[in-house]
Amino acid sequence: MIRFNAQYHSGSTSVSQQVDVLVDDSGLVRIPELDLQFDHWRDFEVSPRIGNTARYIELPDSRGQLESLENDVIDRLQSELSQSGFNGFIHSLEHSWRMILLSLVGTLVFLWAGAFYGVPALAKYAALHIPDEVIFSLGDEALEMLDDQMFDLSKLSVERQEEIQRLFENTVPEGKQYRLLFRASPKIGANALALPNNVVIMTDELVNLASDDKEIEAVLAHEVGHLEFDHSMRSLLQKAGLAAVVVAITGDVSSVTTNVALLPVLLLELGYSRSFEFEADDYAHQYMKENKIDEQHFVSILTKLQQAYKKKQSELHDHSHDSDSNEHSHEGEHKEPEPEEEKSKVFDYLSTHPAIEDRIERINSAAN
Repeated sequence: MIRFNAQYHSGSTSVSQQVDVLVDDSGLVRIPELDLQFDHWRDFEVSPRIGNTARYIELPDSRGQLESLENDVIDRLQSELSQSGFNGFIHSLEHSWRMILLSLVGTLVFLWAGAFYGVPALAKYAALHIPDEVIFSLGDEALEMLDDQMFDLSKLSVERQEEIQRLFENTVPEGKQYRLLFRASPKIGANALALPNNVVIMTDELVNLASDDKEIEAVLAHEVGHLEFDHSMRSLLQKAGLAAVVVAITGDVSSVTTNVALLPVLLLELGYSRSFEFEADDYAHQYMKENKIDEQHFVSILTKLQQAYKKKQSELHDHSHDSDSNEHSHEGEHKEPEPEEEKSKVFDYLSTHPAIEDRIERINSAAN
C-alpha cells in the first residue's frame, strides 16, 4: 500500500480539503475522507514534475483535482502503475545536465536550420501565393521611391533605347509581360536591377560601360532570371522572415505591404543572396547557350562591373579621407555631410553583387 497527502479541490468551491490518497498494489485508489474509490491509478492525469513544486492530479470523471508536494511518492506510482513513462522522462531531463546541453544544442541547430533553410523555403512558397495586385503595387511604390531618390531621366537616344529594347525582348520568355526602363544614375553607376512588378531597370552607365551589345544582352538575361524566380519578393520576405511565415501559414499579405519601404534598400544596399545571384547566372547561361552567344561576353561585362565597383570604392574612400582632413584642419568648425555624399555611401548598389570572382569562375566552368 502506498499513501500520500494531498489537498483536494472540488472545483465548485474555493475551499480545499486535506485528504489521504491510498493506492494498493493492484492500482486501486481510495480517498477515505471523500468516500471515493477508483479502479486504477493509470486513470488519473498527473502533471509533469517540475523541481519540487506541487503536482496536480486530475481525478477521473471530472471529480475534482488533487494537489500534492509528495513528488517522490507520485513518481514511484507513475513508474510502477502508470502506462506512460512520460512524466518520469520529463523529470529525468530536468535533472540531467547532459540532456540540458543536448537540448540546447538541438535548439540552436533547429534555429540555424530554420534561418538558412526554413525561412527561404517559406519565402519561396509565400512569394508564389501573394496576389499579383499586391506584388505590382509593391514594385510600383519601389520604383517611385527609386526615381525620387536615385534615378534621373535617361540620356540615351531613342534609337539606342530601341536597339536595347529589341535585345531585351529576345531574353523574355514567351507569354511573359516584362518591361525594360532606362535611367541615368551617377549615384549607383553602371548596373541593372529587377523589380517585382516585372520591370527591369538598366542605367545609362552600364550601357556606356559595355563594348558589345552581347554583353548588355547577357546582363538583361540575368535580370530576367531574377524576375523568373521571384527573387526580389523572396529576398524581401527572407529579410522580414516573420512576414514569410505569416503569409505562408495564413495567406495574410498585410505584413508584406507594411514592409514596402524595405524593398528599395534591399535592392540597392543589401542585394540578392549568393544563391539567388547564382540562380540568375544559370538562367543567363542557359539563354546564351540556346542562342549560341559566347559566355565570355558575360564574363567580360562582369569583369568591367567589378573594376567599376573597385574604382568607385576607391573614390569614395579618397573623398571620405579628404573630408576628414578638412574637418581636422578647421578646429571648432563642424561640417555637416553633404546629402549627395551620404546617399552615395548608403546606396552603393555595386556592392549588391558579391563575390563576382566566384560568379565568373562558375560561368567559365559551365562553359567548359
